[in-house]
Amino acid sequence: EVEKTYSTTTFNGTFMQETIYRRLGSPEVDSAWEALGIDYRPSVIPEQEGHAGGLTKHHVQRAKKYEGGYSVQVEGLHHLHCLNLVRKSLYFNYNHYKTINDDDFDVEEDILKYHVTHCLDIIRQVLMCNADTGVLGQVWTQQSSRRHPHAFPDFNTRHTNTSLSARTLIECATVYQISCSCPYPCHLTRYSIRLPGRRESRISST
Repeated sequence: EVEKTYSTTTFNGTFMQETIYRRLGSPEVDSAWEALGIDYRPSVIPEQEGHAGGLTKHHVQRAKKYEGGYSVQVEGLHHLHCLNLVRKSLYFNYNHYKTINDDDFDVEEDILKYHVTHCLDIIRQVLMCNADTGVLGQVWTQQSSRRHPHAFPDFNTRHTNTSLSARTLIECATVYQISCSCPYPCHLTRYSIRLPGRRESRISST
């Protein structure tokens, strides 16, 4: 169990200066996003922890002979995956990822649409469920195209992070990913699971 601690951070809300996460699609940008854990393999948690998290016999479990447990993904990392997919599908990035046959784009167009809109709505629900009650102040700015200064939102706001922030989730997920050498699959392989109401079954995901 992790003891919850708190720290303060200031969001980078700069408008004209792009962080690595905002730049046009490139190997460097993709590496920065991938470092956030967006493509991590699933982890396995003990049955009792799965039950505490709302998992049931209808969710995939690793076979008892491989120590059992539930196959899970950290939901916060799925949210980051969704944000990354929306980034890739922006009009100024779309052709790049389509041209390089990015895994997410190497599918039929309607499947890509469903994937992107699924991710968009997941992000919407997360934001609405965790609505930030902080306020954005305004600062005076002067643009050459305007005669008088005008008020502009100050997006560089301070926020309180807990020790269970996304960075901690990434670190934990890094350690507990299912190994590629594990009998349970990394990607498309045959593996042993326990199906509801059945004994162990051999299932192919190919």
